This record gives sequence, C-alpha cells and structure tokens, in this order.
Amino acid sequence: MKKKELSKRNWDYVLYEIDDNMVLTVVFFDQIDYPRSFEFKKNEIDISSDNLVKLSEEIRENYENFKKREIHSLAQASSLCVA
Repeated sequence: MKKKELSKRNWDYVLYEIDDNMVLTVVFFDQIDYPRSFEFKKNEIDISSDNLVKLSEEIRENYENFKKREIHSLAQASSLCVA
C-alpha cells in the first residue's frame, strides 16, 4: 500500500492518495474532536483546497450520505472503495 499526503488544512481535513484511491480524513467537532476517513475514487473528487473545504463541511453536515464510504483505518483503504 502506497500512501501519500496530498493536501492538509489543520483542524479540517487531510487528503491522502492511497494506491489508486483518495482518502479524505475529516475532523468532526463535538465534546471531543475526532477524525473520520472516507474513501473516494480519483475521478470522484476535486482536490483543489476550496472544494476540499466544501466537501469536508458537507460530510460533517450530512454524515449519513457518506457513511457507506467511511473506512476505520487507512490500512482498510482500497478494499472498500464504492462506486
């Protein structure tokens, strides 16, 4: 598994390229802050920082819409990528 950090915004998101997919780790805020990671195919995600900010906000606000893309460890990436 090849992992490369492509973009990062502190306290918001980190975007990784893992093999042929993208993993966006988003920080959720509650009584404690915690990260959740979501897998996308390369052609499903625009990696410009403005779009990543919007996508991370959308994921936080509409978690249920992205739940099936969630992975629980970066080692799990590429085994779950959905269409």
